[in-house]
Amino acid sequence: MKLVIFGDAVVLGIDPQDNSVGAVVHHSIAVVNLAREYYESYWRRADDPFADEQRDEDGISSLEAELLQLLVQGATDEQAGRKLGVSLRTIRRMAAKLSEQAGASGRLELGVRAAQRGWVR
Repeated sequence: MKLVIFGDAVVLGIDPQDNSVGAVVHHSIAVVNLAREYYESYWRRADDPFADEQRDEDGISSLEAELLQLLVQGATDEQAGRKLGVSLRTIRRMAAKLSEQAGASGRLELGVRAAQRGWVR
């Protein structure tokens, strides 16, 4: 079931099997709370797709190393996502994690610190 929760409203498809039928915006507190519980239930049971990744001695995965290499070469987040086969949100989450790990406050600083640490060649 596809749904969108924003503020005090939920958008649900009229027919979960056919998105072309249309959608309904619900403002009922009961429906909004039910949708939030539904979402949270699935989120709690979700698997981390990167949980089994092997990390090198620096603590970065091969996917993160590939991302850094692409960013250093000037790829945009969108281009990196397409090349690595992951969503834009995943690219941004990975870049934020790497920035935090490297102590960088921006992408340029991340590139410099990644090079200094030998994360990119």
